[in-house]
Amino acid sequence: MINRIVIQNFKGIKYANISFSQKNVMVGNNGVGKSTILEAISLALGQANYGFELTPYLFHKSTWDTLHKTALPSIIIEVYLDPIEGYEEYSGKNNTLRKESLGIKFEAKFDDSYLELIEDEDLTQIPCEYYTINRSWFSEDAVKPFLQPFSLQVINSASALQNVKTTQFITRHLQSNLSDEKNRNLKTTLRGLRKNFNSNEKVSGVNKELTEIAKDFHEKLEISLDLTTYSAWNAISCPFVDDIPVHLCGQGEQCILKTLVSLSKKDKKEGKISIYLVEEPESHLSHTYMYEFIRLLESQIDGQIFLTTHNSFIANRMNLKNLIILNNQEGMIKSMSLAEESNEELYNYFYTTTDYPTLRLALCNCAILVEGPTDEMIVQYHLSKMGKSVFQEGVELLAVGGVRFKNFISLARALNKKVAIITDNDGKTQDEVTKLYLPEDTDSSHSLIQVFTCTDIANSTLEIAFINKNEEKFTDLAKIIRKKRETGDSVEKLQEFMLNNKTTWAYRLLESKDHSFAIPDYIVDALNWIYHE
Repeated sequence: MINRIVIQNFKGIKYANISFSQKNVMVGNNGVGKSTILEAISLALGQANYGFELTPYLFHKSTWDTLHKTALPSIIIEVYLDPIEGYEEYSGKNNTLRKESLGIKFEAKFDDSYLELIEDEDLTQIPCEYYTINRSWFSEDAVKPFLQPFSLQVINSASALQNVKTTQFITRHLQSNLSDEKNRNLKTTLRGLRKNFNSNEKVSGVNKELTEIAKDFHEKLEISLDLTTYSAWNAISCPFVDDIPVHLCGQGEQCILKTLVSLSKKDKKEGKISIYLVEEPESHLSHTYMYEFIRLLESQIDGQIFLTTHNSFIANRMNLKNLIILNNQEGMIKSMSLAEESNEELYNYFYTTTDYPTLRLALCNCAILVEGPTDEMIVQYHLSKMGKSVFQEGVELLAVGGVRFKNFISLARALNKKVAIITDNDGKTQDEVTKLYLPEDTDSSHSLIQVFTCTDIANSTLEIAFINKNEEKFTDLAKIIRKKRETGDSVEKLQEFMLNNKTTWAYRLLESKDHSFAIPDYIVDALNWIYHE
Protein backbone atom coordinates (compact mmCIF):
# COMPACT_ATOMS: atom_id res chain seq x y z
CA MET A 1 0.00 0.00 0.00
CA ILE A 2 1.15 3.56 -0.76
CA ASN A 3 1.58 5.41 2.55
CA ARG A 4 3.09 8.67 1.27
CA ILE A 5 3.86 10.68 -1.86
CA VAL A 6 6.42 13.44 -2.27
CA ILE A 7 6.20 15.68 -5.37
CA GLN A 8 8.60 18.39 -6.50
CA ASN A 9 8.15 20.81 -9.43
CA PHE A 10 5.41 18.86 -11.21
CA LYS A 11 2.80 20.97 -12.97
CA GLY A 12 0.98 23.18 -10.42
CA ILE A 13 2.77 21.57 -7.47
CA LYS A 14 6.09 23.02 -6.33
CA TYR A 15 6.20 20.73 -3.30
CA ALA A 16 3.86 18.23 -1.70
CA ASN A 17 4.32 15.66 1.05
CA ILE A 18 1.06 13.82 1.68
CA SER A 19 0.34 10.78 3.84
CA PHE A 20 -2.20 8.17 2.68
CA SER A 21 -4.28 5.32 4.10
CA GLN A 22 -6.24 2.55 2.37
CA LYS A 23 -9.08 4.83 1.25
CA ASN A 24 -8.24 8.40 0.30
CA VAL A 25 -10.84 10.98 -0.76
CA MET A 26 -9.00 14.10 -1.90
CA VAL A 27 -10.97 17.35 -2.00
CA GLY A 28 -10.04 20.94 -2.70
CA ASN A 29 -10.99 23.90 -4.82
CA ASN A 30 -10.33 23.96 -8.57
CA GLY A 31 -6.65 24.18 -9.44
CA VAL A 32 -5.44 22.89 -6.07
CA GLY A 33 -3.70 19.88 -7.66
CA LYS A 34 -6.02 16.89 -7.10
CA SER A 35 -5.72 15.61 -10.69
CA THR A 36 -1.98 16.30 -10.68
CA ILE A 37 -1.54 14.04 -7.64
CA LEU A 38 -3.37 11.20 -9.40
CA GLU A 39 -1.25 11.71 -12.49
CA ALA A 40 1.90 11.76 -10.35
CA ILE A 41 0.98 8.39 -8.82
CA SER A 42 0.30 7.04 -12.29
CA LEU A 43 3.68 8.26 -13.59
CA ALA A 44 5.62 6.90 -10.64
CA LEU A 45 4.00 3.48 -10.98
CA GLY A 46 4.59 3.40 -14.73
CA GLN A 47 0.99 3.55 -15.91
CA ALA A 48 1.25 6.87 -17.81
CA ASN A 49 4.84 6.52 -19.04
CA TYR A 50 3.97 5.14 -22.46
CA GLY A 51 3.86 8.05 -24.89
CA PHE A 52 4.89 10.43 -22.11
CA GLU A 53 6.55 13.56 -23.48
CA LEU A 54 8.53 15.90 -21.25
CA THR A 55 7.86 19.59 -21.95
CA PRO A 56 8.76 22.78 -20.03
CA TYR A 57 5.09 23.16 -19.08
CA LEU A 58 5.25 20.03 -16.93
CA PHE A 59 7.61 21.90 -14.58
CA HIS A 60 6.17 24.18 -11.91
CA LYS A 61 6.15 27.76 -13.22
CA SER A 62 8.49 28.92 -10.43
CA THR A 63 11.30 26.96 -12.10
CA TRP A 64 11.03 29.01 -15.29
CA ASP A 65 12.14 32.29 -13.75
CA THR A 66 15.78 31.59 -12.83
CA LEU A 67 17.47 28.99 -15.01
CA HIS A 68 21.04 28.16 -13.96
CA LYS A 69 22.90 25.86 -16.32
CA THR A 70 24.67 24.11 -13.46
CA ALA A 71 21.46 23.63 -11.45
CA LEU A 72 18.60 23.02 -13.86
CA PRO A 73 15.30 21.98 -12.21
CA SER A 74 14.17 18.39 -11.87
CA ILE A 75 10.74 16.82 -11.54
CA ILE A 76 10.68 14.32 -8.68
CA ILE A 77 7.83 12.02 -7.69
CA GLU A 78 8.40 9.58 -4.83
CA VAL A 79 5.90 6.92 -3.83
CA TYR A 80 6.55 5.40 -0.39
CA LEU A 81 5.24 1.87 0.13
CA ASP A 82 4.48 -0.38 3.07
CA PRO A 83 6.78 -3.42 3.28
CA ILE A 84 5.95 -6.09 0.67
CA GLU A 85 7.05 -9.68 1.07
CA GLY A 86 9.67 -10.60 -1.50
CA TYR A 87 10.65 -6.97 -2.24
CA GLU A 88 12.79 -6.30 0.83
CA GLU A 89 15.94 -5.89 -1.27
CA TYR A 90 14.46 -2.83 -3.01
CA SER A 91 14.24 -0.78 0.19
CA GLY A 92 16.71 2.05 0.60
CA LYS A 93 17.29 5.75 1.16
CA ASN A 94 17.35 6.90 -2.45
CA ASN A 95 14.67 9.51 -1.72
CA THR A 96 14.50 13.18 -0.76
CA LEU A 97 13.44 12.39 2.83
CA ARG A 98 16.50 10.16 3.28
CA LYS A 99 14.18 7.65 4.88
CA GLU A 100 14.82 3.90 4.84
CA SER A 101 11.76 2.64 3.04
CA LEU A 102 10.40 0.58 0.17
CA GLY A 103 9.38 2.89 -2.65
CA ILE A 104 9.69 4.08 -6.23
CA LYS A 105 11.25 7.31 -7.45
CA PHE A 106 10.33 8.96 -10.75
CA GLU A 107 12.81 11.63 -11.80
CA ALA A 108 13.13 13.83 -14.88
CA LYS A 109 16.52 15.54 -14.68
CA PHE A 110 19.09 17.21 -16.88
CA ASP A 111 21.80 14.90 -18.23
CA ASP A 112 25.10 16.58 -17.25
CA SER A 113 26.88 14.98 -20.19
CA TYR A 114 25.09 17.55 -22.41
CA LEU A 115 26.36 20.52 -20.40
CA GLU A 116 28.87 21.53 -23.11
CA LEU A 117 26.05 21.80 -25.65
CA ILE A 118 24.29 24.54 -23.68
CA GLU A 119 27.35 26.42 -22.36
CA ASP A 120 27.07 29.19 -24.95
CA GLU A 121 23.29 29.17 -25.09
CA ASP A 122 21.17 31.89 -23.49
CA LEU A 123 18.55 29.70 -21.85
CA THR A 124 15.02 31.09 -22.08
CA GLN A 125 13.28 27.82 -21.25
CA ILE A 126 14.06 24.41 -19.81
CA PRO A 127 16.03 22.32 -22.40
CA CYS A 128 13.90 19.19 -22.10
CA GLU A 129 15.61 17.53 -25.08
CA TYR A 130 18.66 17.03 -22.83
CA TYR A 131 16.71 15.49 -19.96
CA THR A 132 16.51 11.84 -18.95
CA ILE A 133 13.59 10.11 -17.24
CA ASN A 134 14.31 7.38 -14.70
CA ARG A 135 12.20 5.16 -12.48
CA SER A 136 14.06 3.39 -9.73
CA TRP A 137 13.45 1.71 -6.40
CA PHE A 138 14.69 3.49 -3.29
CA SER A 139 17.50 0.90 -3.39
CA GLU A 140 18.56 2.54 -6.71
CA ASP A 141 17.70 -0.62 -8.66
CA ALA A 142 15.83 0.00 -11.91
CA VAL A 143 12.10 -0.74 -11.83
CA LYS A 144 11.10 -3.60 -14.13
CA PRO A 145 7.66 -2.67 -15.50
CA PHE A 146 6.29 -6.22 -15.61
CA LEU A 147 7.73 -7.25 -12.24
CA GLN A 148 5.98 -4.65 -10.09
CA PRO A 149 3.97 -5.89 -7.09
CA PHE A 150 0.87 -3.84 -7.89
CA SER A 151 -1.73 -3.34 -10.57
CA LEU A 152 -2.99 0.17 -11.32
CA GLN A 153 -6.58 0.78 -12.45
CA VAL A 154 -7.68 4.22 -13.66
CA ILE A 155 -11.42 4.92 -13.39
CA ASN A 156 -12.18 8.23 -15.04
CA SER A 157 -15.40 9.14 -16.84
CA ALA A 158 -13.63 11.95 -18.70
CA SER A 159 -10.64 9.73 -19.67
CA ALA A 160 -8.13 12.50 -18.91
CA LEU A 161 -5.55 9.94 -17.73
CA GLN A 162 -6.58 7.22 -20.16
CA ASN A 163 -6.19 8.71 -23.62
CA VAL A 164 -8.15 5.96 -25.37
CA LYS A 165 -11.64 5.64 -26.71
CA THR A 166 -14.27 4.21 -24.41
CA THR A 167 -14.80 1.23 -26.73
CA GLN A 168 -11.10 0.33 -26.74
CA PHE A 169 -10.83 0.88 -22.98
CA ILE A 170 -13.73 -1.47 -22.19
CA THR A 171 -12.79 -4.05 -24.82
CA ARG A 172 -9.21 -4.23 -23.56
CA HIS A 173 -10.39 -4.80 -20.00
CA LEU A 174 -12.92 -7.41 -21.11
CA GLN A 175 -10.19 -9.23 -23.01
CA SER A 176 -7.87 -9.23 -20.01
CA ASN A 177 -10.61 -10.74 -17.82
CA LEU A 178 -11.32 -13.67 -20.11
CA SER A 179 -9.50 -16.96 -19.66
CA ASP A 180 -6.80 -17.98 -22.15
CA GLU A 181 -9.16 -20.59 -23.61
CA LYS A 182 -11.93 -18.03 -24.20
CA ASN A 183 -9.46 -15.63 -25.85
CA ARG A 184 -8.25 -18.42 -28.14
CA ASN A 185 -11.86 -19.26 -29.08
CA LEU A 186 -12.51 -15.64 -30.04
CA LYS A 187 -9.34 -15.41 -32.13
CA THR A 188 -10.19 -18.68 -33.92
CA THR A 189 -13.65 -17.31 -34.69
CA LEU A 190 -12.15 -14.07 -36.00
CA ARG A 191 -9.90 -16.04 -38.37
CA GLY A 192 -12.98 -17.87 -39.60
CA LEU A 193 -14.65 -14.50 -40.11
CA ARG A 194 -11.82 -13.48 -42.46
CA LYS A 195 -12.24 -16.64 -44.50
CA ASN A 196 -16.01 -16.12 -44.80
CA PHE A 197 -15.50 -12.46 -45.73
CA ASN A 198 -13.03 -13.32 -48.51
CA SER A 199 -15.25 -16.08 -49.95
CA ASN A 200 -18.32 -13.83 -50.13
CA GLU A 201 -19.45 -13.51 -53.76
CA LYS A 202 -19.79 -9.71 -53.63
CA VAL A 203 -16.37 -9.29 -52.01
CA SER A 204 -14.82 -11.62 -54.61
CA GLY A 205 -16.25 -9.43 -57.37
CA VAL A 206 -14.70 -6.31 -55.85
CA ASN A 207 -11.33 -8.03 -55.44
CA LYS A 208 -11.29 -9.17 -59.08
CA GLU A 209 -11.64 -5.54 -60.18
CA LEU A 210 -8.89 -4.44 -57.80
CA THR A 211 -6.55 -7.19 -59.03
CA GLU A 212 -7.21 -6.11 -62.61
CA ILE A 213 -6.22 -2.53 -61.75
CA ALA A 214 -2.91 -3.61 -60.16
CA LYS A 215 -2.00 -6.50 -62.48
CA ASP A 216 0.92 -4.69 -64.09
CA PHE A 217 2.75 -4.44 -60.78
CA HIS A 218 1.22 -6.99 -58.42
CA GLU A 219 -0.25 -10.40 -58.74
CA LYS A 220 -3.13 -9.67 -56.41
CA LEU A 221 -4.80 -6.60 -54.75
CA GLU A 222 -7.66 -7.34 -52.38
CA ILE A 223 -9.81 -5.89 -49.61
CA SER A 224 -9.74 -8.19 -46.58
CA LEU A 225 -9.66 -8.17 -42.77
CA ASP A 226 -6.33 -7.71 -40.97
CA LEU A 227 -6.38 -10.02 -37.96
CA THR A 228 -2.65 -10.47 -37.62
CA THR A 229 -1.93 -7.72 -35.07
CA TYR A 230 -2.11 -8.04 -31.33
CA SER A 231 -4.73 -5.27 -31.25
CA ALA A 232 -7.05 -6.99 -33.73
CA TRP A 233 -9.27 -8.34 -30.96
CA ASN A 234 -10.32 -4.92 -29.70
CA ALA A 235 -9.90 -3.10 -33.02
CA ILE A 236 -12.52 -5.10 -34.90
CA SER A 237 -14.86 -6.01 -32.03
CA CYS A 238 -17.11 -3.66 -30.10
CA PRO A 239 -19.00 -4.22 -26.83
CA PHE A 240 -22.78 -3.76 -27.00
CA VAL A 241 -25.11 -2.91 -24.10
CA ASP A 242 -28.72 -4.00 -24.66
CA ASP A 243 -28.01 -4.17 -28.43
CA ILE A 244 -26.52 -0.64 -28.51
CA PRO A 245 -22.80 0.00 -29.21
CA VAL A 246 -21.27 1.19 -25.96
CA HIS A 247 -19.87 4.40 -27.48
CA LEU A 248 -23.44 5.44 -28.33
CA CYS A 249 -24.67 4.98 -24.75
CA GLY A 250 -25.02 7.91 -22.38
CA GLN A 251 -21.92 9.22 -20.60
CA GLY A 252 -23.26 8.07 -17.24
CA GLU A 253 -23.79 4.49 -18.48
CA GLN A 254 -20.29 4.50 -20.00
CA CYS A 255 -18.82 5.64 -16.67
CA ILE A 256 -20.58 2.82 -14.76
CA LEU A 257 -19.54 0.25 -17.36
CA LYS A 258 -15.90 1.37 -17.34
CA THR A 259 -15.99 1.10 -13.55
CA LEU A 260 -17.44 -2.41 -13.69
CA VAL A 261 -14.80 -3.73 -16.08
CA SER A 262 -12.00 -1.99 -14.15
CA LEU A 263 -13.14 -3.47 -10.84
CA SER A 264 -13.56 -6.93 -12.33
CA LYS A 265 -9.83 -7.47 -12.91
CA LYS A 266 -8.67 -10.33 -10.72
CA ASP A 267 -5.19 -9.25 -9.66
CA LYS A 268 -5.36 -11.34 -6.49
CA LYS A 269 -4.65 -14.48 -8.49
CA GLU A 270 -1.43 -12.84 -9.69
CA GLY A 271 -0.52 -11.89 -6.13
CA LYS A 272 -0.60 -8.18 -6.97
CA ILE A 273 -1.86 -5.25 -4.92
CA SER A 274 -4.70 -3.38 -6.64
CA ILE A 275 -4.49 0.42 -6.67
CA TYR A 276 -7.42 2.43 -8.02
CA LEU A 277 -7.27 6.04 -9.21
CA VAL A 278 -10.78 7.51 -9.46
CA GLU A 279 -11.16 11.07 -10.74
CA GLU A 280 -14.35 13.03 -10.07
CA PRO A 281 -16.82 10.14 -10.42
CA GLU A 282 -19.74 12.60 -10.23
CA SER A 283 -19.05 13.66 -13.84
CA HIS A 284 -21.99 12.65 -16.07
CA LEU A 285 -23.69 10.78 -13.21
CA SER A 286 -27.20 11.43 -11.94
CA HIS A 287 -27.93 11.05 -8.23
CA THR A 288 -29.15 7.48 -8.84
CA TYR A 289 -26.07 6.51 -10.85
CA MET A 290 -23.81 8.09 -8.21
CA TYR A 291 -25.37 5.89 -5.57
CA GLU A 292 -24.81 2.82 -7.76
CA PHE A 293 -21.23 3.93 -8.48
CA ILE A 294 -20.37 4.25 -4.78
CA ARG A 295 -22.10 0.94 -4.05
CA LEU A 296 -19.80 -0.68 -6.64
CA LEU A 297 -16.72 0.87 -5.04
CA GLU A 298 -17.79 -0.20 -1.57
CA SER A 299 -18.70 -3.76 -2.52
CA GLN A 300 -15.99 -4.67 -5.05
CA ILE A 301 -12.81 -2.74 -4.35
CA ASP A 302 -10.23 -4.89 -2.57
CA GLY A 303 -7.14 -2.72 -2.52
CA GLN A 304 -6.18 0.92 -2.13
CA ILE A 305 -8.24 3.76 -3.57
CA PHE A 306 -7.38 7.37 -4.42
CA LEU A 307 -10.49 9.36 -5.29
CA THR A 308 -10.98 13.04 -6.10
CA THR A 309 -14.36 14.75 -5.88
CA HIS A 310 -16.27 18.00 -5.42
CA ASN A 311 -19.41 16.14 -4.39
CA SER A 312 -20.55 15.96 -0.75
CA PHE A 313 -22.66 12.85 -1.39
CA ILE A 314 -19.59 10.91 -2.53
CA ALA A 315 -17.40 12.29 0.27
CA ASN A 316 -20.00 11.36 2.89
CA ARG A 317 -20.55 7.91 1.44
CA MET A 318 -16.82 7.19 1.26
CA ASN A 319 -16.76 8.20 4.97
CA LEU A 320 -15.36 11.55 6.07
CA LYS A 321 -12.62 9.82 8.06
CA ASN A 322 -10.98 9.17 4.66
CA LEU A 323 -11.13 12.84 3.68
CA ILE A 324 -7.90 14.64 2.72
CA ILE A 325 -8.41 18.40 2.31
CA LEU A 326 -5.87 20.02 0.01
CA ASN A 327 -4.78 23.64 -0.11
CA ASN A 328 -2.34 25.10 -2.63
CA GLN A 329 -0.39 28.21 -1.66
CA GLU A 330 1.80 29.22 -4.60
CA GLY A 331 2.52 25.58 -5.38
CA MET A 332 3.12 24.47 -1.80
CA ILE A 333 0.53 21.81 -0.95
CA LYS A 334 -0.85 21.64 2.56
CA SER A 335 -3.04 18.70 3.44
CA MET A 336 -5.34 17.95 6.34
CA SER A 337 -6.67 14.46 7.05
CA LEU A 338 -9.80 13.86 9.09
CA ALA A 339 -8.41 10.42 9.93
CA GLU A 340 -6.41 12.26 12.59
CA GLU A 341 -9.66 13.15 14.39
CA SER A 342 -11.31 10.39 16.45
CA ASN A 343 -14.92 11.22 15.50
CA GLU A 344 -16.16 7.82 14.35
CA GLU A 345 -19.74 8.48 15.49
CA LEU A 346 -19.83 11.86 13.72
CA TYR A 347 -18.44 10.47 10.46
CA ASN A 348 -20.92 7.57 10.56
CA TYR A 349 -23.73 10.11 10.99
CA PHE A 350 -22.80 11.86 7.74
CA TYR A 351 -22.23 8.46 6.09
CA THR A 352 -25.87 7.50 6.74
CA THR A 353 -27.29 10.97 5.97
CA THR A 354 -25.41 11.37 2.73
CA ASP A 355 -27.00 14.51 1.30
CA TYR A 356 -25.60 17.01 3.80
CA PRO A 357 -23.30 19.65 2.18
CA THR A 358 -20.21 18.73 4.18
CA LEU A 359 -17.71 19.72 1.47
CA ARG A 360 -19.07 23.26 1.42
CA LEU A 361 -18.03 23.49 5.06
CA ALA A 362 -14.73 21.69 4.47
CA LEU A 363 -13.61 23.94 1.61
CA CYS A 364 -14.75 27.37 2.81
CA ASN A 365 -12.70 29.89 4.79
CA CYS A 366 -15.51 30.38 7.32
CA ALA A 367 -19.24 29.70 7.51
CA ILE A 368 -22.57 31.05 8.70
CA LEU A 369 -24.99 28.34 9.87
CA VAL A 370 -28.71 29.13 10.00
CA GLU A 371 -31.79 27.05 10.74
CA GLY A 372 -33.68 27.29 7.46
CA PRO A 373 -34.39 29.18 4.21
CA THR A 374 -36.07 32.13 5.98
CA ASP A 375 -32.95 32.91 8.01
CA GLU A 376 -30.83 32.30 4.90
CA MET A 377 -32.71 34.92 2.90
CA ILE A 378 -32.61 37.51 5.69
CA VAL A 379 -28.85 37.03 6.02
CA GLN A 380 -28.56 37.57 2.25
CA TYR A 381 -30.72 40.71 2.61
CA HIS A 382 -28.24 42.18 5.11
CA LEU A 383 -25.24 41.04 3.07
CA SER A 384 -26.56 43.05 0.12
CA LYS A 385 -26.78 46.09 2.45
CA MET A 386 -23.11 45.46 3.31
CA GLY A 387 -22.22 45.34 -0.38
CA LYS A 388 -21.37 41.64 -0.17
CA SER A 389 -22.80 38.43 -1.58
CA VAL A 390 -22.95 34.77 -0.61
CA PHE A 391 -19.66 32.87 -1.21
CA GLN A 392 -17.70 36.14 -1.42
CA GLU A 393 -14.38 36.04 0.44
CA GLY A 394 -14.75 32.30 0.96
CA VAL A 395 -17.74 32.65 3.33
CA GLU A 396 -20.38 29.91 3.07
CA LEU A 397 -24.02 30.33 4.14
CA LEU A 398 -25.57 26.98 5.09
CA ALA A 399 -29.15 26.26 6.16
CA VAL A 400 -28.65 23.08 8.18
CA GLY A 401 -31.70 22.96 10.49
CA GLY A 402 -31.69 23.30 14.24
CA VAL A 403 -31.41 19.60 15.09
CA ARG A 404 -28.35 19.25 12.85
CA PHE A 405 -26.41 22.21 14.24
CA LYS A 406 -24.52 20.01 16.67
CA ASN A 407 -23.23 17.69 13.94
CA PHE A 408 -22.06 20.53 11.75
CA ILE A 409 -20.50 22.25 14.76
CA SER A 410 -18.60 19.06 15.61
CA LEU A 411 -17.40 18.84 12.00
CA ALA A 412 -16.39 22.52 12.05
CA ARG A 413 -14.33 21.91 15.22
CA ALA A 414 -12.58 18.97 13.53
CA LEU A 415 -11.89 21.17 10.49
CA ASN A 416 -10.80 24.12 12.64
CA LYS A 417 -13.24 26.44 10.84
CA LYS A 418 -14.56 29.81 12.01
CA VAL A 419 -18.35 29.46 12.21
CA ALA A 420 -21.17 31.81 13.24
CA ILE A 421 -24.40 30.12 14.33
CA ILE A 422 -27.54 32.24 13.92
CA THR A 423 -30.61 30.85 15.68
CA ASP A 424 -33.90 31.78 17.39
CA ASN A 425 -33.81 31.84 21.17
CA ASP A 426 -37.23 30.11 21.46
CA GLY A 427 -37.79 31.87 24.80
CA LYS A 428 -34.39 30.89 26.28
CA THR A 429 -31.57 33.08 27.54
CA GLN A 430 -28.44 33.52 25.46
CA ASP A 431 -26.42 31.33 27.85
CA GLU A 432 -29.04 28.58 27.63
CA VAL A 433 -29.00 28.68 23.82
CA THR A 434 -25.19 28.66 23.72
CA LYS A 435 -25.04 25.61 25.99
CA LEU A 436 -27.39 23.78 23.63
CA TYR A 437 -24.83 23.90 20.83
CA LEU A 438 -21.35 24.34 22.26
CA PRO A 439 -19.55 21.90 24.55
CA GLU A 440 -19.04 23.12 28.10
CA ASP A 441 -15.25 23.19 27.61
CA THR A 442 -15.56 25.82 24.85
CA ASP A 443 -14.07 29.19 25.74
CA SER A 444 -16.73 31.41 24.15
CA SER A 445 -14.51 34.50 24.28
CA HIS A 446 -11.81 32.96 22.07
CA SER A 447 -13.64 30.18 20.24
CA LEU A 448 -13.72 29.91 16.45
CA ILE A 449 -17.38 28.98 16.86
CA GLN A 450 -19.88 31.54 18.20
CA VAL A 451 -23.64 31.37 18.79
CA PHE A 452 -25.68 34.47 17.97
CA THR A 453 -29.28 34.78 19.19
CA CYS A 454 -31.57 37.59 20.33
CA THR A 455 -30.81 38.63 23.91
CA ASP A 456 -34.44 39.68 24.49
CA ILE A 457 -36.36 36.53 25.43
CA ALA A 458 -39.59 38.15 24.18
CA ASN A 459 -38.18 38.13 20.64
CA SER A 460 -38.33 34.35 20.52
CA THR A 461 -38.35 34.03 16.71
CA LEU A 462 -36.85 35.92 13.79
CA GLU A 463 -40.30 37.15 12.72
CA ILE A 464 -41.05 38.77 16.09
CA ALA A 465 -37.56 40.26 16.34
CA PHE A 466 -37.80 41.67 12.81
CA ILE A 467 -41.15 43.37 13.38
CA ASN A 468 -40.03 44.89 16.70
CA LYS A 469 -36.83 46.16 15.06
CA ASN A 470 -38.90 48.00 12.43
CA GLU A 471 -41.82 49.35 14.48
CA GLU A 472 -41.54 52.80 12.93
CA LYS A 473 -41.76 51.35 9.42
CA PHE A 474 -44.58 48.93 10.17
CA THR A 475 -46.84 50.14 7.34
CA ASP A 476 -44.08 49.92 4.71
CA LEU A 477 -43.03 46.50 5.97
CA ALA A 478 -46.61 45.17 5.90
CA LYS A 479 -47.11 46.46 2.36
CA ILE A 480 -44.02 44.66 1.03
CA ILE A 481 -44.69 41.42 2.91
CA ARG A 482 -48.45 41.16 2.26
CA LYS A 483 -48.36 42.64 -1.26
CA LYS A 484 -51.63 44.38 -0.35
CA ARG A 485 -53.19 46.55 2.33
CA GLU A 486 -54.99 44.76 5.17
CA THR A 487 -57.96 46.46 6.82
CA GLY A 488 -57.35 46.94 10.52
CA ASP A 489 -53.81 45.60 10.24
CA SER A 490 -51.81 45.22 13.43
CA VAL A 491 -48.49 43.93 14.70
CA GLU A 492 -50.19 40.77 15.90
CA LYS A 493 -51.84 40.10 12.50
CA LEU A 494 -48.62 40.71 10.55
CA GLN A 495 -46.73 38.53 12.99
CA GLU A 496 -49.24 35.71 12.48
CA PHE A 497 -48.93 36.04 8.70
CA MET A 498 -45.14 35.94 8.84
CA LEU A 499 -45.07 32.91 11.16
CA ASN A 500 -47.47 31.06 8.85
CA ASN A 501 -45.63 32.11 5.67
CA LYS A 502 -41.98 32.04 6.72
CA THR A 503 -40.21 31.70 3.38
CA THR A 504 -42.79 33.87 1.57
CA TRP A 505 -42.24 36.99 3.68
CA ALA A 506 -38.46 36.64 3.57
CA TYR A 507 -38.46 36.14 -0.20
CA ARG A 508 -40.69 39.20 -0.77
CA LEU A 509 -38.42 41.35 1.40
CA LEU A 510 -35.30 40.10 -0.41
CA GLU A 511 -36.82 40.69 -3.85
CA SER A 512 -38.09 44.15 -2.95
CA LYS A 513 -34.56 45.60 -3.16
CA ASP A 514 -35.66 48.01 -0.41
CA HIS A 515 -32.68 48.20 1.94
CA SER A 516 -34.26 50.61 4.40
CA PHE A 517 -35.36 47.96 6.90
CA ALA A 518 -33.22 47.17 9.94
CA ILE A 519 -32.00 43.66 10.75
CA PRO A 520 -32.13 42.29 14.33
CA ASP A 521 -28.88 43.07 16.16
CA TYR A 522 -27.82 39.45 16.68
CA ILE A 523 -27.70 38.84 12.91
CA VAL A 524 -25.73 42.06 12.35
CA ASP A 525 -23.33 41.06 15.12
CA ALA A 526 -22.82 37.61 13.56
CA LEU A 527 -21.97 39.01 10.13
CA ASN A 528 -19.66 41.67 11.55
CA TRP A 529 -17.84 38.95 13.53
CA ILE A 530 -17.44 36.78 10.42
CA TYR A 531 -16.25 39.53 8.11
CA HIS A 532 -14.39 41.93 10.38
CA GLU A 533 -12.79 39.99 13.25
